[in-house]
Amino acid sequence: MTTPSSGHRSTARRRARARKPRNDAATAATRVDILKSAAKAFRRLGYHGATVQQIAAALRMKKGNLYYYFKSKEDLLFACHQYSLDRLTQLLADVEAEPVSPETKLRRLIHGAVHLILDELHGTALFLDLEALSATHLRAIIAQRDLFDKGVRALLDEGTRRGDFTEGNAKFRSFVILGAVNWIPRWFNPGGTSTSDEIAQQFADYLLDGLRR
Repeated sequence: MTTPSSGHRSTARRRARARKPRNDAATAATRVDILKSAAKAFRRLGYHGATVQQIAAALRMKKGNLYYYFKSKEDLLFACHQYSLDRLTQLLADVEAEPVSPETKLRRLIHGAVHLILDELHGTALFLDLEALSATHLRAIIAQRDLFDKGVRALLDEGTRRGDFTEGNAKFRSFVILGAVNWIPRWFNPGGTSTSDEIAQQFADYLLDGLRR
């Protein structure tokens, strides 16, 4: 019996490595598509009203195939929160790294958060059906959400120290900003006259006007 030469083995390994990123990318893209479908269903029907079958059917996917990516509906809800919080955390990090004023950073953060909530995951960012999560998942989401909130407070404190914003309680102000933004999916009508960009602009103007001297 013959054995593959070292050259053949190296070629096979290179081919395997070349295939893996494509497979990983396809898996990641499918997971995001499932999260978007789930977010729409949870927003429209509520967590308890939506079924895995409905979420899969919207993607023309069999329910069994969906379970390949997420082991349960609760796991799917947790992934929606986790994904959107990961996106918000990255948005915050990008904004913090920009050499601009705290007010400009907050404006860009509000814009980005509104677009994420309305356009990307349809309302799951920090608010949707938290009570349906298991205790372990809830603790993880609250911890990540608190880190984001602390980042917003740091921007508010920075603006106050510079004299751009009036004196005030950063924790309270952060709750006002995040609460206002996170409530948008409760009333936003995708078929209405206002676009997500227009809403983002108006919210940023209104919220920042309340902070300025």
